[in-house]
Amino acid sequence: MKIAHGLPDNSKTEQEKLIQQGWNPLKEPDSFLTAVVLSIPLMFLNAWAGVFIIKSVSTLTFAEFGLTKDGFVASIGIIQVILFFLTIVVHELLHLVCIPHFLKSKKTYIGFTFFGGYVSSEEQLSKARFALISLCPFLALSVLLPLGLGMMGWLTPTLKFLIIFNAISSCVDILGLLLVLTQIPKNSVIKNNGTKTFWKAGKGMQV
Repeated sequence: MKIAHGLPDNSKTEQEKLIQQGWNPLKEPDSFLTAVVLSIPLMFLNAWAGVFIIKSVSTLTFAEFGLTKDGFVASIGIIQVILFFLTIVVHELLHLVCIPHFLKSKKTYIGFTFFGGYVSSEEQLSKARFALISLCPFLALSVLLPLGLGMMGWLTPTLKFLIIFNAISSCVDILGLLLVLTQIPKNSVIKNNGTKTFWKAGKGMQV
């Protein structure tokens, strides 16, 4: 695992090499900003899912977030700020721990950009592993966590906000997974070159 600054580079030389070796490029957004724009419908869907999960085990009202008939009042302290950044870090770490042998991998990167944190790996992956990596933060923080905390009565307004925030921020992950599921055949191998995704039919060395 390596600590990176900025998004990993898309090597033209490596891309040509992959294509010569029979790897197929995934049809995906050309930039992270484009991916975010295309993910807007998923933002609303994910937010609805987060709200639905919370309301199944607890209350959820506008007043909890400071919005009343008299106006909007928000109380943001150092604890809330720390929890916000901690949510981002945990989100990325959940991606990371799902990558096989991530500690020993020289092709796995973790870092932060202006848009937040990211995890990237150029290891060969199966579709099932790719799905696990993509979905883990959403399932863990916006489904399982609120269900557990809600049943114990520990869901505070701050935690509810962070759970919904995590659900919304998972939209690009879900978009990437949908592109993989709809374009790549079963039992194919997936490999990244920087931010670009490639696939090859056949099991190969997938994990």
